[in-house]
Amino acid sequence: ALGVIDNKQYLLSACFGASQVHANNIEWDNIKNIVDMINLMTYDFFGAFDAIANHNSPLYAPSQGDPTFNINSAFELLTNTYNVEASKINLGVAFYGRSQTGASALHESTSGLADVITFSIDEGTPTYFNILDKT
Repeated sequence: ALGVIDNKQYLLSACFGASQVHANNIEWDNIKNIVDMINLMTYDFFGAFDAIANHNSPLYAPSQGDPTFNINSAFELLTNTYNVEASKINLGVAFYGRSQTGASALHESTSGLADVITFSIDEGTPTYFNILDKT
């Protein structure tokens, strides 16, 4: 109604967590029909809070860990299970890292703590340019 009055186009969007646990709490049949865009937060599937080192925001199922914790599964959950139009979905992806201590390779055990020594400037959550500085 306001758009008609001031001759502007307004969009209604909302952000949602990407895991099935979060998706199950949303009334998708109501939401998908009233929003213009759904911003799907597809990051922090894994992090320093995990006991095993893994990718923060994997595109596809990781070889270890929850096989639904990835961008593809989140997208398919919305489109196939909840029938959300793919054209309404924006993927929020990580452009930062998640550091961990105790592991020297992917899928190794960690201390469960972020590496705040190597990445002190980012408090253990390194931004891309700071990762480049350390490589």
